[in-house]
Amino acid sequence: KKTEEYVKKCMKTLPPNVHDFKHVDRVRKWAIKIAKAEKRDVFLAEMAALLHDVGRTRENPPKILHADIGAKMTYYFLTKNKKYKQPHPPCPCRGFVYRTHRD
Repeated sequence: KKTEEYVKKCMKTLPPNVHDFKHVDRVRKWAIKIAKAEKRDVFLAEMAALLHDVGRTRENPPKILHADIGAKMTYYFLTKNKKYKQPHPPCPCRGFVYRTHRD
């Protein structure tokens, strides 16, 4: 619930029908469905889906890409809310994020 509220608050600053919360909610529903079908962590899939576009609120291409700033925003949100305890975000996700958002 806290994550959903955070994402809604972030997305309020974006123009409607671009990448608003409706888009995020559709991605969440698909992520949950896929995670269940693949017998993966549904909670993790839902969190990733909810937070995948928060960086769009601070994006300024080409200097600041939403994938990069979104990873930082997500890390700080999760550590602040005690949902993530590692001292640094794992590095492999950054390559995946860039690859999937840039292709």
